[in-house]
Amino acid sequence: IHAASWRATGEQINPGYTFRTSPLYIHALKRWLDAGFSLESVEALMNWSNVILGSAVLIPLYAVFRRLAGSRAAAVGCLLYWFAPTFWQSNRYGMPHVPSFFCLAVSLLCFMQMTEAQGGRKILYSLASLVFATLAVELKADVVLCFGAFLGLIIYFRAWNVWPVLMSLLVLPGISVGVVLLHRQWI
Repeated sequence: IHAASWRATGEQINPGYTFRTSPLYIHALKRWLDAGFSLESVEALMNWSNVILGSAVLIPLYAVFRRLAGSRAAAVGCLLYWFAPTFWQSNRYGMPHVPSFFCLAVSLLCFMQMTEAQGGRKILYSLASLVFATLAVELKADVVLCFGAFLGLIIYFRAWNVWPVLMSLLVLPGISVGVVLLHRQWI
């Protein structure tokens, strides 16, 4: 509705909570409409992206949980998550929290890889984690409240060297929130 109103009037109507907490999501939907696609296609895009990303999130979650608790516990955890009513309910409708959660899960997986990587791979995983964390916050800013998970991974893996600690405490949330604030100006 927000993207369609914005497209029709050229102005953000009630640019409050939704525009501030889901700037990339609203902006992407408006761009989709600007490209000439119909409102029905926006609805289909939103719903199908949630179905696909909501199902795909199980892959990085399994990988993260497998490293934390083993294959059996990861499989059981993902299976229970898959059958949870809230999981199915949220995947049926186009909402920004599902793509955001997918990006957060991928960011956590990349961050976990970064804590153990060396040299160029450490930089590559750091950048990938940063990009996906920023996308997660851009899609749904509330996900920044989950960033304590990065610190939890540092504690779990005892990765006390400076880079992972800086990434989890300063760089990831700082850049992610900074991009959201800048993005609000670009819209």
